[in-house]
Amino acid sequence: MNDRKLSIVASAFVVTGRGTTLLIEMPEGEDWRLTSGQSIVLKLAGGVVISTRINAIEFVDPAGSLALVIGNDLKPEDVPVGTEIWVAAGTES
Repeated sequence: MNDRKLSIVASAFVVTGRGTTLLIEMPEGEDWRLTSGQSIVLKLAGGVVISTRINAIEFVDPAGSLALVIGNDLKPEDVPVGTEIWVAAGTES
């Protein structure tokens, strides 16, 4: 099974008491089952790849925006707008 591209980072910020949070738009027409603790891969410009986990998922609006809380391991400036988010192979529920 291959990694699947989920989305790109629209914004990254810190939520006090929760950590770094990534705002994304869910792709339409695909079946995604994301869970807390799930592994994701962040692919930055220049070929940098960072593995991390989803700590929490918050629905931002019914149109499909999600906030993925990834905790304190990364700072918002470590995950610039446009960073690709991939779901690691074998981690989908």
